[in-house]
Amino acid sequence: MLGPWVQEKRATRAPTQFNLFMKKAVAEVKLEEPTMNPKEIFAKCAAKWKLSPENPKMGRVVLAISQSNQETSVQSASDDAASI
Repeated sequence: MLGPWVQEKRATRAPTQFNLFMKKAVAEVKLEEPTMNPKEIFAKCAAKWKLSPENPKMGRVVLAISQSNQETSVQSASDDAASI
């Protein structure tokens, strides 16, 4: 019998698409810019993930961006009409 202070090993989960993408992207960015600090590398890779076709949520991100751009266009058009 194991004591209460010993934890049993849990099964490891399979890496997600994000994990696999980041592993590859971090390696690429490190090769391109070896002096970049880890925080900047991760931020750059996360930005790449946001628009990557490998990202299963990418369609929703693009939709949100396009809706935001449409709202901005409508707002600026109404601002232009108000100034006339």
